[in-house]
Amino acid sequence: MKIAKETLIWTTPSQTDLSEGFEHGDIAWFLEGQLYNCVDRHAIKKPDKIAIIYEVDEPGQSRICNK
Repeated sequence: MKIAKETLIWTTPSQTDLSEGFEHGDIAWFLEGQLYNCVDRHAIKKPDKIAIIYEVDEPGQSRICNK
């Protein structure tokens, strides 16, 4: 939680770090918080750096966008 609060750009700081209810799967992070950490914010200074890494649901699915 501390790293997220220190390294992300918050327009509205989160008041609640974690709200959890595992019985019904209602888990929420950083409630009431708003961020500005869009890829476009970094694209001009670091155009060759990977922007998003994710794991797909189905094997064989992929998409690369870099320009």
